[in-house]
Amino acid sequence: MTVLILASVPRIGANTHDRPNIVVIMPDDMGWGDAGFNGGSTPTPHLNQLARESLSLNRFYTFPSCSPTRAAMLSGSFPHRLGVPAPVRTIDSGLPVETVLLPQLLQAEGYRTAMIGKWHLGGEYVPEQRPHRRGFDEFYGSYQTGIDYFTHTNESGELDWWRNDRVVEEAGYITHLQATEAERLIRDTSSHQPLFLWFAAHAPHTPVQAPAATVAQFSSTPGRNGPTYAAMIYEFDLAVGRILRAIDDSGQRDNTIVVFFSDNGGVRFSNRGQFRGNKNTIYEGGIRSPLLIRWPQKLPVIARTDFVASVTDLAPTLLAAAGVDWSKLNTSDGINLLPFLESARVPARDTLFIATLDEFAAITTGWKLVETPTEFELYDLTTDPTESHNRASSEPDVVNQLKKSIEALKQELPATTPRPARGRRR
Repeated sequence: MTVLILASVPRIGANTHDRPNIVVIMPDDMGWGDAGFNGGSTPTPHLNQLARESLSLNRFYTFPSCSPTRAAMLSGSFPHRLGVPAPVRTIDSGLPVETVLLPQLLQAEGYRTAMIGKWHLGGEYVPEQRPHRRGFDEFYGSYQTGIDYFTHTNESGELDWWRNDRVVEEAGYITHLQATEAERLIRDTSSHQPLFLWFAAHAPHTPVQAPAATVAQFSSTPGRNGPTYAAMIYEFDLAVGRILRAIDDSGQRDNTIVVFFSDNGGVRFSNRGQFRGNKNTIYEGGIRSPLLIRWPQKLPVIARTDFVASVTDLAPTLLAAAGVDWSKLNTSDGINLLPFLESARVPARDTLFIATLDEFAAITTGWKLVETPTEFELYDLTTDPTESHNRASSEPDVVNQLKKSIEALKQELPATTPRPARGRRR
């Protein structure tokens, strides 16, 4: 395990002007190895620079698909508790309006709150579920998923591009439009009011589309989707660069927390590094994401750590960093990571759970138990991060212990409605 050495981090004061700005950058379906800092072949100089300036967690877990990860990040709760165990469809109820969310608590404490990108938690037909009614002062993006990057229409051909309650008709490549909006928000925010910005980019989620000139730069990239997918990653990196430059120009770099992670693992043609599986699976390739945290004023030492953390930890941690009582969340399956960041000691934590509709994983520092509808698989991630050797038959005691923890969790969760079977991608 990597030993983490950090300087002592002072506690955050309660005055609004002392509170940090928070910018969360979250691409959609970006694979572990798509960025250059994790071995990707597509140039990502801005992400690489951010990685060099950040605390990097090697074992950060999301859920296997977008809506559950979004619900977990905003609430700190295991998404199945909220009725969001899978991507939200138009027929689903979405994120419950009574759930207390991270932006609501920050907004109540004087933060300017904004979201740019893909919501995918309901709201197209239920206005009360829309982001600007859930704690965001401003919303710019789409309610659904998989929209066209140039026409901004969904799979039904309907325009799904919004500014709060108003449908917006405008030309432009989505990633470009989102970066421009993020720059505007950062530059326009007063230094006397802290900003919380969630930049939930559409890229590189399908449809695989990018400007022709950018695609041409990567024409030698192999694979049917290779050139365009590489162009999407490159364009996203340019957007990140614009955001980071706007932060620098605002004079608020030192007191701005920048968080970067992907909402889930990459699709089959992404670079998932050494890991098995991809999006929609609970193998490492579907749920492990790089996590970068840059906070120059409070995290002066750069390090990488194997501490096991989850997307459910982000709401408690960011609220604590802002000096906000995170016990005001309805429930929290996550933990506040600040004590961990404030010391050189790597603490123990309880078993971490990740799930789809019908598959569960229980993850500890060393072990990972995978429960499918037909079997249990056990992996020692310390020595076998590629999940190549099933140890279930040779470690029955570990299997039984982790199996009991999964069963105990299931007893706490509401019943879920089965969906049509999806082929398991290994």
